[in-house]
Amino acid sequence: MGSNIEWATLHIDNLDDLFEEAKHGKKFSKLYYVSQGRKLKFVVDAGSSSSLLKNLILYSNYPSSSSPFDRNHFVPLKPKTEYDGLNDWVVEFSEPIRHSGFFEYYFECLSEGERLISARRSFNVEPQLKRSNQILPAESLVVQTALTKCLGTLEEWPKHFKESAELEYNMIHFTPIQELGFSGSAYSLYDQMSVGSSMFVAKKHGDQVEEEYAPYGYGPKRGVLNPSNLPHKEREQKLKATLDKLEKEMGLLSMTDVVLNHTANNSPWLAEHPEAGYNVNNSPHLRPAVDLDDALMIFSQEVYNGVYNDIPKTGNYSEDQVRHLLHVFKTRVWPLHRMWEYYVVDVNSTLSHFRKHLEASQSFTSEPSLPFNELLHALERGIREDGHCARFSRKLDLNLAFSLLSGTSTNPRTFEASEVESRVQLLKSLLDAYNTPLYEWYDRDSNQIEQNLFHRVNRGPLTLERPLIDNYFTRIVSKSGEKIALANNGWIWNGNPLVNFAGPESRAYYMREVIVWGDCVKLRYGDSPQDSPWLWDHMTKYCEWSAQLFHGLRIDNAHSTPIHVAQTFLDAARRVRPELFVIAELFTGSSELDEHFVASWGINALIREAMSANDSWDLGRYIHRYGGKPVASVSWNTVNLREERVKNSAPLSILIDCTHDNETPVQKRTAADSLSTFGLVSMSVSAIGSTTGYDQIVKSTIDVVKEHRRYSSMRRNPVQNGSSKDANQGEWKGIGKVKQILNKLHAEMALEGYEEVHVHQEEDLINVQRHNPRDHRAVFMVAHCAFNRHSNPLSPYALNVKIPAKITELILGARISVFSDSNTEGDEIRGLDSHLDFTTTDMSLFGDIHESKDPHTGTWMTYLVLKNFHPGSILAFRAEPFPLQKAALGSIRNTLENEANLTAILKNLDLVDLNALLYRCKEEEETVEKSAGVFNVPNFGTLKYGGIASFDWLLEKIRRGNDMGHPFFDQLRQGNWALDYLVDRLTPFPTLSPVQKWLREVFEPVKSIPRFLIPKYFDLVVSKLYRASVTRSLSSMSNLVAFKDSRDPISFPQKLALGSVQLYGRVKNAPLLVGTNKPSLAAGLPHFSSGYMRAWGRDTFISLRGLLLVTGRHAEARDIILTCAGFVRHGLVPNLLDGGQSPRYNARDATWWFLQAVQDYCGLASEGTAILSAKVTRRFPTDNQEEHERNLASATATVENTLSQVIQEILQKHAQGISFREWNAGTRIDAHMRDEGFNIRVYVDWHSNGFVFGGNRWNCGTWMDKMGESAKAGSKGFPATPRDGADVEIIGLLKSTLRWLTSLSKNGDSNLSFKGVNNGTRFITFAEWNDLIQKSFENFFYVPKDPSLDDNYRVSKPHVHRRGMYRDTVGSVEEWADYQLRPNFPVAMAVAPELFDPQHAREALETVEKVLVGPLGMATLDPADFNYEAYYDMSNDSEERRIAKGFNYHQGPEWVWVIGYFLRAKALFSSHNRNTTRHQISKIMLEHKKHIDESPWRGIHELTNKAGSECHFSCPTQAWSLSCLLDTIYDLESKK
Repeated sequence: MGSNIEWATLHIDNLDDLFEEAKHGKKFSKLYYVSQGRKLKFVVDAGSSSSLLKNLILYSNYPSSSSPFDRNHFVPLKPKTEYDGLNDWVVEFSEPIRHSGFFEYYFECLSEGERLISARRSFNVEPQLKRSNQILPAESLVVQTALTKCLGTLEEWPKHFKESAELEYNMIHFTPIQELGFSGSAYSLYDQMSVGSSMFVAKKHGDQVEEEYAPYGYGPKRGVLNPSNLPHKEREQKLKATLDKLEKEMGLLSMTDVVLNHTANNSPWLAEHPEAGYNVNNSPHLRPAVDLDDALMIFSQEVYNGVYNDIPKTGNYSEDQVRHLLHVFKTRVWPLHRMWEYYVVDVNSTLSHFRKHLEASQSFTSEPSLPFNELLHALERGIREDGHCARFSRKLDLNLAFSLLSGTSTNPRTFEASEVESRVQLLKSLLDAYNTPLYEWYDRDSNQIEQNLFHRVNRGPLTLERPLIDNYFTRIVSKSGEKIALANNGWIWNGNPLVNFAGPESRAYYMREVIVWGDCVKLRYGDSPQDSPWLWDHMTKYCEWSAQLFHGLRIDNAHSTPIHVAQTFLDAARRVRPELFVIAELFTGSSELDEHFVASWGINALIREAMSANDSWDLGRYIHRYGGKPVASVSWNTVNLREERVKNSAPLSILIDCTHDNETPVQKRTAADSLSTFGLVSMSVSAIGSTTGYDQIVKSTIDVVKEHRRYSSMRRNPVQNGSSKDANQGEWKGIGKVKQILNKLHAEMALEGYEEVHVHQEEDLINVQRHNPRDHRAVFMVAHCAFNRHSNPLSPYALNVKIPAKITELILGARISVFSDSNTEGDEIRGLDSHLDFTTTDMSLFGDIHESKDPHTGTWMTYLVLKNFHPGSILAFRAEPFPLQKAALGSIRNTLENEANLTAILKNLDLVDLNALLYRCKEEEETVEKSAGVFNVPNFGTLKYGGIASFDWLLEKIRRGNDMGHPFFDQLRQGNWALDYLVDRLTPFPTLSPVQKWLREVFEPVKSIPRFLIPKYFDLVVSKLYRASVTRSLSSMSNLVAFKDSRDPISFPQKLALGSVQLYGRVKNAPLLVGTNKPSLAAGLPHFSSGYMRAWGRDTFISLRGLLLVTGRHAEARDIILTCAGFVRHGLVPNLLDGGQSPRYNARDATWWFLQAVQDYCGLASEGTAILSAKVTRRFPTDNQEEHERNLASATATVENTLSQVIQEILQKHAQGISFREWNAGTRIDAHMRDEGFNIRVYVDWHSNGFVFGGNRWNCGTWMDKMGESAKAGSKGFPATPRDGADVEIIGLLKSTLRWLTSLSKNGDSNLSFKGVNNGTRFITFAEWNDLIQKSFENFFYVPKDPSLDDNYRVSKPHVHRRGMYRDTVGSVEEWADYQLRPNFPVAMAVAPELFDPQHAREALETVEKVLVGPLGMATLDPADFNYEAYYDMSNDSEERRIAKGFNYHQGPEWVWVIGYFLRAKALFSSHNRNTTRHQISKIMLEHKKHIDESPWRGIHELTNKAGSECHFSCPTQAWSLSCLLDTIYDLESKK
């Protein structure tokens, strides 16, 4: 049952969208993971693009094994086999995937001579981390975060991390190892290319910066904590040696942060490269924000200096004082800075310039002619921002103002003083009107700024170091002496991470929306390295250097990092270390955005924090959501296919119990929760992590800015016998002992394949199972959460825990008591004193266990009754199936792995046996004695088939989403009903007894295994049997549909071909021939599944070619042909076959479909025309009913003819004319037909055209055979579509038959003994009849596009409503009906293309495609026709004649079978090359592919309503729908 997947397949379902996206902007990236070692192929479904895929090229920047990665180097990849329009476009990578990272691709194609480039997409390849040459999967990582500045010197690191290694951590996350800025923040880097002094100089408690911090004005602020004189290179070498030692001697990999968004505001290089930050020189839009920041800075100084008597200068303000303080600023200080000047036009300056312009110019004497509002609107168009973003940057075009206000006259002269003044005043009024809304805007902004400042005011003491409000800008003096304000970094609550809040599109700095970090300058990268060359180069070196030293990188402040920036730097880092492991914490607030960042950067794990859970239920969801498949998951690859379709995935995670910069359990929950939360985190199927100090239960967050103490040892140092032990020899502090065991367990579970997880919760008790799907061993963790100090005790019900396995080993039990008043002060970081009750041997300390069978299911269970299980307690143990269950699982595996045995069993079955095994709907099942019908799933519904095809369909849907909560899986867990059903159902089928025995042998042990595993093994059994049965079925068919490789997925043609197994079978009350058990072909399911309604002459012979001949089932086709030939009476093949018992001969077209099927058989079967000499037993040797009944009564001897003779009889009777009244005419055979309708007449017009005519206004003898049924609506007895006259498809079929017979006659085929017919007056050869139709067809049927050509054709102008088409009929009583556009003439085109003028045919097909072709089928009537009604509803009992009781069956609903003939005709007459035509046809068939995949019937509908909408009265699987599509594919394949 193992998987040997070779290929990862990326299906491009939206190629057209990618090209559109390139024009209109990129959407969010989706995440696709490709595993290392797999071969990668890209697949575009045939027809899925509007572009011809022949010209499609894939470009990818994935490098070859011999080339370095370059994101901008894209290599073209073309298919090995040229796209032929029918088979999918496929490109394969030449080598297995070995590079990790994220790689992009795009497509290029030629469309109408233009080169088009698509948007880019990506796929991610996870790195392979190694420790001691062992690959560590990501989910095995156990990461401990350490604040580098708290570690002491490098010489002290090994001692510290030896404890980390002993605690079974396998990776250390170091906060930045660089020299830190003046603030001491771990993320404020003084120099990205430095190694921090704290690693080399012993830090003393209370060390301060060397120079005083000057928060106001411009100053150097160059202080560095604990400087070291050791050269940088030597520092780097010592650091690398220490990291190497951690890896090689302790097995600790390493990771560090990269800080890409900001630098310390005292970074020495800022003075030399101020362009690396946002300042008013490169970001002039920040001028107002700088001015506001200056105003606030001055105000803060003034408050500190006691300038305002009503504001205390000491700080510690109350809420009311803050409001008063801001009111003072807004009313007394803010106006002095005249910030409105950034909004409005400078009226005085503009008027002054305008006045001078008027006084110096000659103009005209008249006044301006436009009204004021129109002048204002015109003036607004002349006001523009000057681009400097300075005060009064809105400028008026004075020339425009002059032209608007100077007036018009034929006598130009100088303005008078009064005229100048009047125009100046008018302009002032206009500018005031323009400025008014801008002043209002300024007022609104001012109010909002005041509100935002309220949340930013320092509520603590006011000092020089801690001003009233944090500065948004750092003031520096550049190397050139220029004073420059650089924007500080920060973040915005609920901000859009894709918008740069320091960029020109944002006003966040001015509006004081940024929660600022005053010690960090925000870095400005621009759009590319050209915008800030030094910064890009510097930060590239920084990332490369980090990757040289560390195995992994954590991207700090990731959600604010521009995507293109991190992308470039991570590429550089991966070039240095290809297997780099990258993590990040995102606060986008959107899973879609998270996925976009992960896909765009190749992030290997997103940080998720258990402390973020709101309650215990939320925490349980974290464990379930962030890693791992559900226990007993079903696999999409149950039958071991070669290919894995790469699907859109959620980002991988690293689940951390508590991150280093957030509140601890002591602060946020309870100290005891440290134990239970970690216990649960350790069970996550993902990388996990913790922060140093969590294990010791530190009281509060170790502050990344203010903390200067060192970590203490993680071990206690107990005093024994009067002396101290070495700290490394003491017991672990806090929960260290638990961490040691569970950290090791976590890594082992990942390495050993415990990849499934199940979370069950009762109250605050969470039970997590990690499960190994290969041997079903499990690890359980039971944890009592301690979210608050006043938790309710667990109820007796919660304390009784059911374990569906045998407990084999106690891993540990633990509960903790923490002394919250213990002293944690001092020079070292210490945790709270605690006592850990701990055992690895005595389960009884935490609970009692007993084993027994579950009274409801009879399955063995272990019952664990917890005791003394206080909040924070955990219990972990190993379990495995009980001995009998292990034996049962072994038996199941042996059966399933013995594929040869199952193959041998199925080899003895024929396709009719397989019909019973795979399919049979409810109505078919009910014909079997003691049938249980079809299976019902509570809360889901009844399956469509009794056979395993329906079960596999349902399981396939469940597999897609691994929907373990599906109602069917619930039913399987609760009882054995489905297992027993599948076994017992086969009892009535003796030939299936070996399969029944196989199922019984495999299902009996399945019943014995743990109930939670039964869905998985039921799926394995059913999918194995279904796939083997399908393989057996297709192996009996033609090469067109047989598997080329047994591990290939089932293709669309194969799914269509399985319709022949689905619909051809034995049904007791519906044999092909009464008195026998001959299988018959159902017209459709379920409506035509049993009894006399099952088999129809027309449907059978339309379907014969695709379902039986094309699939190679020639013996079955032969039997149907010869049996039904025996039913011929009156020269007609019956419509309703009824096994030859009481057939109806009311179809004029069934006979011609029969003859077409005989022709197709002779062309496709190896027997060829020899079948024409085969004997046919005549069921009706006479056309006379009385004589027939006498013959039956007297047991008259059987009459036999050759098939050739029967064919001749058919043609002869048509040639001489057929006229009879149906046997048993009346309500006995038709409850709705009027009496006149039972009169059948068919004849040939030998004088004009040789066409076969027939029918009358009271019957409907073609496939459009709806008879009105509603007395209320007045339609009863009225055919909806009589189509009397010569029907276009019948003429096509007649012509096809005559062409074929003419050829046989000409070639002297010995199996054809007739040369023609006698029409009553003379003998007509088949060739003469053929030629007569050929000469007449276009003249009678074509309706020219150009009305001026009507005289060349038999056209009745008053009835023509659409041109460039072929008439539906000729000679109808209702002449207008001849000219209705219907989908019938493409049938004639497909079988007799020689009848049609090629150009006319192309134009007519274009019309049909435009007007009638729908998503699945073809509208049966022109939507422009008065009678068009597109929604078929048999339940409609209204008085609306056109739709009552489904009268519109063929008056608009879209039938599927005819689209097959349309596509064949399109292929024959297309003016395009072969591949283009096939591509167009494949595009139309895409919907059919989707439909058959989704259909619970595994079929194609009979018809749909308008635009492909579902029709509930349609057969959901129809023989001719499947057949005609398969016909199309066969024709296209055979004409390559």
